[in-house]
Amino acid sequence: MKLNNIEINYRKETEKMLEIICREDWMTDDDWQEFISVYSNYKLINPTAPSIDELAEALKKGVQNGYSVEKQIEIAKLIHNK
Repeated sequence: MKLNNIEINYRKETEKMLEIICREDWMTDDDWQEFISVYSNYKLINPTAPSIDELAEALKKGVQNGYSVEKQIEIAKLIHNK
């Protein structure tokens, strides 16, 4: 999505979504940053897992198709909790 010729990157929103879904109560901020760092490189271990950038692209496409970031996070939480 472009706004005044500026590409909107959904990486921060994606990291926030991962935090809402995956962060455990016991995790410190350092633990969380380590999780993000490991997840960012997880594709090297599991090539079928989506990268943060791929998740961000999917989030962007969802917004372009009329689904707010908040709604997509809500749906992702429902799916993750099954």
